Amino acid sequence: MHGPTHQFCTNCNAMLPTHLDECPRCGENLRNPSTGITTREIFKLTGVVVLVAAVPFIILIGVAVICVLSTR
Repeated sequence: MHGPTHQFCTNCNAMLPTHLDECPRCGENLRNPSTGITTREIFKLTGVVVLVAAVPFIILIGVAVICVLSTR
């Protein structure tokens, strides 16, 4: 079996062939990518955390509204 046929740029997340050394979209060095977490990753992670925290809160508000309306 052969190796992977594509790779993803760590900066702009473009799908690229494995033979490239530099991303043609953003110029990121694909052989030695920059280290550290990017702003894009921070916002992606923050969005997931907010979504996971917000869903139970929204359900709780919905149940409370149903309880209040059913007692009238």
